[in-house]
Amino acid sequence: MWILFLLLLQVGSIPCSPPEIPKTPPSLVVQIVDPAWLPIPGVEVTVQPVESAGAPQLGRTDPEGYARFWLPASAAYSVQARPSYGFKRSRTKMWLGKWSPPSPTAYLQLRLKLSGPGVTVY
Repeated sequence: MWILFLLLLQVGSIPCSPPEIPKTPPSLVVQIVDPAWLPIPGVEVTVQPVESAGAPQLGRTDPEGYARFWLPASAAYSVQARPSYGFKRSRTKMWLGKWSPPSPTAYLQLRLKLSGPGVTVY
């Protein structure tokens, strides 16, 4: 009887809709790379306005190392990369100006440093 009850609960549940994809291009694309300029997937990237108390936007890099953000223009932002292991955190500030139709997206590339000495394997 409990199994029937649980099955009815599953059937009656409303499926979650996928997140809505914005129709405009991102205003900022951040790429995270290692010391050899290779992309690093899965890095948490935080973008926060510098002057206002706005909420930070969080993103995670895709397999090509890119994180995309839709931000208001004409503002200064602090961009921070928090890798999970093996690299130091990296932070920079940037100014995101007004975009123009031919190039509506600003690109930023952060090169992370290793957190410790490297190991050479022969």
